[in-house]
Amino acid sequence: MPSPTAINLFKGRKASFIDKFINWALTGGRVIVIFTELLALLAFLYRFSLDSQIIDLHSKIKQELAVVKLLNNNENTYRNLQERLKSINTLDPQAAERVELIKTIYNTVPEGLSVSQMFLDGKSAQIDISVQSPQAVSSFVKSLKQLPQVKGTNITRVENKTSQAIILVGLTVTLK
Repeated sequence: MPSPTAINLFKGRKASFIDKFINWALTGGRVIVIFTELLALLAFLYRFSLDSQIIDLHSKIKQELAVVKLLNNNENTYRNLQERLKSINTLDPQAAERVELIKTIYNTVPEGLSVSQMFLDGKSAQIDISVQSPQAVSSFVKSLKQLPQVKGTNITRVENKTSQAIILVGLTVTLK
């Protein structure tokens, strides 16, 4: 059997620019469209995972907020304890100094004089004494003035109790 012969009526004619563009648009355009749709699908899936993470984080924040509210009372107690410990640490060295000062003052008390009350604050001491003779008061005031911690002394009150045969004296001792 003889082979069929093909007749080419466009022989010698090259494909035009429009033909080439249409051919490219139909083949390459498909690739671009598929790539764009794939990119949009990936963006949608990524957005879905981000939304899921946001929801998880919001629920975790709510849980943590509940824990913080629950522990708020404990934190207030802890802070109060820290403040009190800080105060104790600052007052502890002062307490030892004050105890030594009180011991020193009591060691200077002459015989026949009794201390009924002593109040010690940061810069002064209030001492109430009862005595039977004014000489004991004078010697006590002189001995107080000689102490290195004492800056000065003032007699603030003198009261004579003749029915009990005692003199009540109030002293203010200014400390250095």
